[in-house]
Amino acid sequence: MNAHTPSISVIDPRGLAVRAVAYCRLAIDKPITARVTHQVFDSLGRLVEQRDPRLFALNQNDASVPANLTTIHNLTGQALCSDSVDAGWQLGLPGAAGQALESWDQRGWHRRTEHDPLLRPVAVYEQVSGEPERCVERMTFGGVADDHARHNRCGQPIRQDDPAGSRMMADYGLSAAVLHERRHFLNSFDPVDWPALDTDRDHLLEPGDGAQTLWRYAPTGEVTVQTDAKGHAQHFAHDRAGQLRSVGLQRFGQSRADTLVSAIHYSASGQVEHELAGNGMRTISAYDPANGHLILLATLGPDQRFLQKLTYRYDPVGNITEIADAALPIQHFANQRIEPLRRFTYDTLYQLISATGWESAKPSLGPALPEWQAYGPPDGSRWCNYSEIYDYDEAGNLLQRTHQGAVGDTLSMRVAALSNRSVRGHSTPSGVDDSFDARGNLLELQPGQGLQWNGRNQLARVIQVVRVDGADDLERYVYDSEGTRLRKIRTSAAKSNVHTAEVRYLPGLELHSNSATGEQLQVVSVQAGRCTVRLLHWDSPPPAELDNDQLRYCFDDHLGSSAFEVDAQAQVISQEVYYPFGGTAWLAGRHEVETGYKTIRYSGKERDASGLYYYGARYYAPWLQRWLNPDPAGDVDGVNFYRFVRNSPVNFVDDRGHFPILRYFLDYRLEKNLGIRHLVQQRGMKNIRKHSPEMAEALGESLSIAKGAVRRTANKLTDLSYDKEKYLSYFGTASSYDDVLELAERYQKILSAIERIEINQAKLVVYYDPDGDDKNVLAFVGHYDRRNKIYINGARAKDLSVRELALTLIHELSHQDRSDMALDYYYLHPEESDIVNTKRIIGDRSRDDVLSAAMERKSRRMMMGNALETDLFVDESNDFILAAKGANLENALHKFNDSPDIRSRIAVKNADSLAGFAMSSAVLTGRGKRTVH
Repeated sequence: MNAHTPSISVIDPRGLAVRAVAYCRLAIDKPITARVTHQVFDSLGRLVEQRDPRLFALNQNDASVPANLTTIHNLTGQALCSDSVDAGWQLGLPGAAGQALESWDQRGWHRRTEHDPLLRPVAVYEQVSGEPERCVERMTFGGVADDHARHNRCGQPIRQDDPAGSRMMADYGLSAAVLHERRHFLNSFDPVDWPALDTDRDHLLEPGDGAQTLWRYAPTGEVTVQTDAKGHAQHFAHDRAGQLRSVGLQRFGQSRADTLVSAIHYSASGQVEHELAGNGMRTISAYDPANGHLILLATLGPDQRFLQKLTYRYDPVGNITEIADAALPIQHFANQRIEPLRRFTYDTLYQLISATGWESAKPSLGPALPEWQAYGPPDGSRWCNYSEIYDYDEAGNLLQRTHQGAVGDTLSMRVAALSNRSVRGHSTPSGVDDSFDARGNLLELQPGQGLQWNGRNQLARVIQVVRVDGADDLERYVYDSEGTRLRKIRTSAAKSNVHTAEVRYLPGLELHSNSATGEQLQVVSVQAGRCTVRLLHWDSPPPAELDNDQLRYCFDDHLGSSAFEVDAQAQVISQEVYYPFGGTAWLAGRHEVETGYKTIRYSGKERDASGLYYYGARYYAPWLQRWLNPDPAGDVDGVNFYRFVRNSPVNFVDDRGHFPILRYFLDYRLEKNLGIRHLVQQRGMKNIRKHSPEMAEALGESLSIAKGAVRRTANKLTDLSYDKEKYLSYFGTASSYDDVLELAERYQKILSAIERIEINQAKLVVYYDPDGDDKNVLAFVGHYDRRNKIYINGARAKDLSVRELALTLIHELSHQDRSDMALDYYYLHPEESDIVNTKRIIGDRSRDDVLSAAMERKSRRMMMGNALETDLFVDESNDFILAAKGANLENALHKFNDSPDIRSRIAVKNADSLAGFAMSSAVLTGRGKRTVH
């Protein structure tokens, strides 16, 4: 079926991809259709228009059809205005330093930000159309007083007032991680308008000490203890590689922690192979040695009975085609053989087009859950086979889902004529837009069930029952400054009373209250390996069917969906199976009330009473198979802002609501994408030492040299004893002592990375590529590698001295601070001709000395404003343009050469500069002169 369906990129003379052509076929006997994604660049090479295949095809016959996304840039290349057919237009006004000053959108929303002299945001004002302007956020930063210094708060945020309340940060660790915070909630649900004085702001908060959370960290940055607002402490232990070894929970009042998971074993690729839960349940995983695919996921009880035994099959490109659960029986009912087996079929774009499986005999294909069933002996009359067929348009919008099973059902979606907005039913294409506001937010979930959105395009209310003569039943949501939901409040009317049920979300803790029942419930959530453990502690009497302090172990499938729950005695609480796009196909439990306390379901996300799943950035409706509103992150996953995980929900998950990812981005996938999968020879120092002892010895010595050089550099910068001339050559003139200390802190982070490599030497991987295109690639790190491995090209590293190898290691390790990563702006490693010329100048010295001097000469030339385009990393030119605030590469290079401040700002984040400066002070020993040979 995939024959003659290549992916083609069309490149213009400037090297810009202007078209991407894909070929779609649904079956081997079906025709092939071309899908063209179109991009338009302006004369400076900036992306200004993007069209998906549907609008591109329409535009070929009607030039008035707009682009999916149009972008207007300022003179420095920064995006000023974006206009999306899905999300409307947004306009931003930056300051001279690039800081956000004001923004507007198509709904009439306006935002402005005030900054202090250091350009830190200190107040945010917002105005919704028709309402007065309000101060919705204020930020306070630590000063230089002794009290701030003692708690590492100098220059750090110490108070943040946001739409949910106030967050106070009392202590910071050495790595700038928060150690102690308090959250105070607002005493009103009305939109807040924060006054300027702290005392006036405090009057808007609920009385009391707030909710306190404490953290402790290991020297290498991992959390070791988290203590929540109710005094429950989560304990995390890690092995020498920094991988999780065990998790414990110490309830408030207990003298020691109960083990929740232990005996976690990992493969050489970092995949979990085995773990033991605190209730005796064992999770076993197996992987295909040829490609790393998960082929078995099993959970075994203490009685040696499998509660889950999932086996997976894949097509040649890695899409899951079959999932079987050998722990469940084969049933026969109503002339059907009902197997616990799910099968999946894809088109040539890898969109799911058909699925089969089993479901409840009384299913729900809408927002509600299916009818609850008692968990117990197999009963074929409770199950039924089903099949589903999915049909999409050229842009990936669902047009129709046909379901055949216990009931027949067809979901038909109508897509707007010139956007990807879509609604259920038979509305005309032009009428679809009436169901959305100007920013593309859906206004009605079901007939009579309205949705209300705040100015930030966050779902604020779901109206569940509308009453003409009384208060509506509704659920409202409150978010913090980052968009994370902190409160969920449900109000419902009963006769003359209005009852309120509320959930407050704190780190590792949920606080539930219900005015109708008087319930007060604490839910402690702990991620314990592959399972999530939830402790239910009632401050009020628990329901009659449940014991207080119930531990619920939730075991998941490959997507993180909660498959079944067991208690502390390994007895089943509930079991659940899902349709491909997240609806619940079958649900059974021990007690109906007990099952009702399950809230974490599909892909490990919380399901609300409305049937919506909360992902963090937005909400997902599984019965519609799409998001409720456009992606707040823009075009990070294409220009269809509503499409869910590329219509491949069996293979991808979305952690926050922005873009799909593979649940486990495995080594083999990273290496396959980089084209070196077949070239990897040794993983980890143990294997390197076994098969290439010379390489292992050189790597060990190089790490030692790199560690000493980086430590010395950090110390000399801290006590101001560094070589001023070398500093000038590599980083230009330091404008203040703070600049020097900031650079010292960067070297401290590199030192920590070296120490992590020394502890976990499995992160060193050697591959052999003597014929690669780029002869300068000695090593690299993968930007999407969760394990931060260093890949070393043994074919080229074998010709390096250990000092050159140390230089390379420092360069690569500078990329591993994800929060403030060094980049490859320009290249300082000299060409052979530069080395020869330098040798003529400094005389007959060792190659290492000549190399160091040549790098310094090249860096000095650049820091004097004489950089050339050939000095830059071609593949990273966009990063350089952005850092220099240039309109294009030529303009950015001119700004770099013209401004000492820009040169210094870029140099301190340039990986080669950091490595070269550190190694220029390295002590040369006799051992350091030899090569790997």
